[in-house]
Amino acid sequence: MIERIVIIDNVDPVSFYGVNNSNMHLIRNLFPKLRMAARGSVIKVIGDDAETADRKSTRLNSSHNALS
Repeated sequence: MIERIVIIDNVDPVSFYGVNNSNMHLIRNLFPKLRMAARGSVIKVIGDDAETADRKSTRLNSSHNALS
């Protein structure tokens, strides 16, 4: 298992996660093979192999950058 940590410090967590975590649910639906745990401004992304975790966490970082 590969683990990546994404910190969303430049944007309000409520804006990033969405109302009732709707944005997080969307991300989870788009990447069903990943496990994600979000606490405050920290998101932990866990995947089965390096390629999956790296590629998907990079997209998550890109989403974060687009919101900041």
